[in-house]
Amino acid sequence: MRISSNQINQALIQGLQRNDTQYAKLLEQMSSGERITRMSDDALGSVRLVGLNRESKSLEQWQKNIDQANSRLSKAETQIDSSLNVLYRMQDLVLAARNGASANKDREALVSELEVLQKALVDFSNAQDEEGNYLFSGSRTDTPPVANTGTGYIYQGDTNPRNVPIAKGVEVNTNITIDDVYFNGGNFFDEIQAVIDDINSGGATYLTTTENALNGIDRTIDGLGRALSNIGARMNTALNLKDAQQDLSLNNQRLIGEIKDLDYVEAISKVNQLE
Repeated sequence: MRISSNQINQALIQGLQRNDTQYAKLLEQMSSGERITRMSDDALGSVRLVGLNRESKSLEQWQKNIDQANSRLSKAETQIDSSLNVLYRMQDLVLAARNGASANKDREALVSELEVLQKALVDFSNAQDEEGNYLFSGSRTDTPPVANTGTGYIYQGDTNPRNVPIAKGVEVNTNITIDDVYFNGGNFFDEIQAVIDDINSGGATYLTTTENALNGIDRTIDGLGRALSNIGARMNTALNLKDAQQDLSLNNQRLIGEIKDLDYVEAISKVNQLE
């Protein structure tokens, strides 16, 4: 049964004409649209409301955390995808160097492109989010992870995770460290630099340097592939939790409404009984 505004207004006017406690209570409830306006109205219902509201706030915060975590992980995923494309091109160039680029201009072009690609990989590794935090430095988000000291490339971050709570007792690591990608089992950037230096100097060790670089490229491609799989697994876990939390949030809102909202039909019936 639907209650019209005129019926509600009429009941309120009748309440104003009476000066007893029950009428005053009904007037307060009908004005607010809520059955429970103070804890004494329904002690058990009030306790349930406190619990449901607290849970709803937690669910809201967890969903915000999930959105922020997945945004950060998505940015890292984009940088890794771009890095893989660069590595495949580097692989072609190092193979060409190993097979011997005969003309000087060919060697110069090869070195020039390798230098550009090497810088691009450093830039991708030192990518930042919209707040200026470095994506791949572990917990040292204010420090670029890769730096050229002048005598070689080093990793400046750490291996500490940046965990964010996304459910009760559940956290997701929002960062990817690249020390075990570019600096595990070798130093990828130094290996590429050795090829560049060797070609520039016309040295006779290019078979060794190019072999080391090719091994480094394969190692790095594998490492980035593992990182992508790791990111995908984290994002899927977070999204599945978010879907479940959204369903739970809707159910909580329904329960809150059932406990708190006033039944106007019942209220007006009580007003009529008091006349």
